[in-house]
Amino acid sequence: QTHGQIPAPKIDVVDVTGAGDAFVSGFLYGINRGESFVRACKLGMSSSIITLQTNETVCSQVTEQMIKETYQHYFSLEELS
Repeated sequence: QTHGQIPAPKIDVVDVTGAGDAFVSGFLYGINRGESFVRACKLGMSSSIITLQTNETVCSQVTEQMIKETYQHYFSLEELS
């Protein structure tokens, strides 16, 4: 697939500051793990979701496990590599 859209999950947004940076970090995390482009995008979105739900620019409590759990919650139970 060369193009497409991934629908954004409905969430309660606290603050948008840092969401783009969080997306990039989650996306690169996925790419570095060897995930597909789509899964890397979903990991980026998961990282953004965490950031959007905090008052902090960068969620100070974010962990790899938290990103994986957010991914599984919002993007079904797709397995990650």
